[in-house]
Amino acid sequence: MNTKSRTKKSIVNARMNLICYFLTLVVAFFTRKTLLDYLGTEFLGLTGPLGSLLSFLKLAELGIGSAIAYVLYKPLFECDESKI
Repeated sequence: MNTKSRTKKSIVNARMNLICYFLTLVVAFFTRKTLLDYLGTEFLGLTGPLGSLLSFLKLAELGIGSAIAYVLYKPLFECDESKI
């Protein structure tokens, strides 16, 4: 069994998150250029506000999903079989 410490796991997690973030950034850059070339400025102008709206909705969530997951999995973590 692999017995990495929580700190090492956190460092690996942070590195993977950074890699995924930069990959997403690069893909978004090329996707925007491709959409501009093939679909034109009208369609790209429409996707901008829609993307902003989705970003706002994601921000408005404010971690409610994480809080719900924490509450749901807390009895499993504490091995509280009566609550499970």
